[in-house]
Amino acid sequence: MRIHITFFVEMDNRDEEPNRASRIQELTVLQQELSSLKKHARVYKQQRNSHILFKGSREEVFSDTKKELNSLRKEHSSTKT
Repeated sequence: MRIHITFFVEMDNRDEEPNRASRIQELTVLQQELSSLKKHARVYKQQRNSHILFKGSREEVFSDTKKELNSLRKEHSSTKT
């Protein structure tokens, strides 16, 4: 029996402070979920401003998520100080 988990990842930049904190939390949870998947799990990524999903690798989506998360954390910490 095979189990396929599908994640719909919307990669966009939200500049408002309340949304930034929420997005950081979303991406943190997504990273944890992605790291718990098997290496060959099917992951689909939604392109910006589109409803079309493209198949991607777990590593690719994890890397994109990590980059966005690091960027948001940097912005978030710079606005706090």
